[in-house]
Amino acid sequence: TGPKFVVVEMHYDNPEKKSGIIDSSGVRLYYTKQLRQNDIGVLTTGHPVVPTMIIPEKQDLWNIYGYCPQHCTERGLPKTGINVFASFLHTHLAGTALSARHFRNGKELPMLAENKHYDFNYQEILYFRKEVKMLPGDSLALTCTYSTKDRDTVTISGLETRDEMCLNYLYYYPKMQFTDCETYIRYELIYPILVKLAEQNKIELPAGNSTRELENALRKVTINDPQIVDQLRHIQTYPSPGIYCTNHDHSYAQEKFPMLIPNHVPLVNYTKPSDNGATSLSIIKFISLFSYVLVAMIWIAN
Repeated sequence: TGPKFVVVEMHYDNPEKKSGIIDSSGVRLYYTKQLRQNDIGVLTTGHPVVPTMIIPEKQDLWNIYGYCPQHCTERGLPKTGINVFASFLHTHLAGTALSARHFRNGKELPMLAENKHYDFNYQEILYFRKEVKMLPGDSLALTCTYSTKDRDTVTISGLETRDEMCLNYLYYYPKMQFTDCETYIRYELIYPILVKLAEQNKIELPAGNSTRELENALRKVTINDPQIVDQLRHIQTYPSPGIYCTNHDHSYAQEKFPMLIPNHVPLVNYTKPSDNGATSLSIIKFISLFSYVLVAMIWIAN
């Protein structure tokens, strides 16, 4: 049985609270009695929208990592795999670049999707020239890069436009029940940092376990402490993150919850491959330096 109705959800942002603005956008739906062989689905990967994703103020470059681990694809993907044909990379205003990498049996496959010059105001679905086969046991890693050099307080993952996200929506077929394959920075890793900030009178920790109160408290924080910034960068890069993998009915597509990625290898431990056989930047720099030295030697000899 197919869907009984369709819901269109529109998000608007008017931070300057201007009046008289009229939206003329809309949606056009097509339907046919000639059903396609396969339904398409969307697999959400990256980092869930939770406030433990914290980006300090005044940072030229800050990376957040989200994984779709082997543990989940072994349980969530059909035996024959899925065919991925498009990607929608998504951050908010502080995002500057995203890259989605694909691994199988410990080896890296060609880059799944990449945007080196991300612009929040120009987002689009990237359709692949060639479909990508994703098999049970594969893993994905998403890197989101941000710049907060013009911000005076920290940026957290949240729903507001000034908040941030780190997501990659994969469009594929045939449709399956597996819908979310993400990892998150664990609260127990962030908590010691929150305690330090509280000791410095930079944050008032909520009395209860209210996520909303924690979000509101964090949005007002200015860290301004290099040691805390370094500690935050470390725990967001190296320790095993928590797994969040779910199905369409909200059941878990993982052994248990909560749990960590088994035998986790941080993405920074992998060497990024050259794109389409292109020479890497480090090699270009070496060749340039060698050329300068050679020219200098010839000039001195003459």
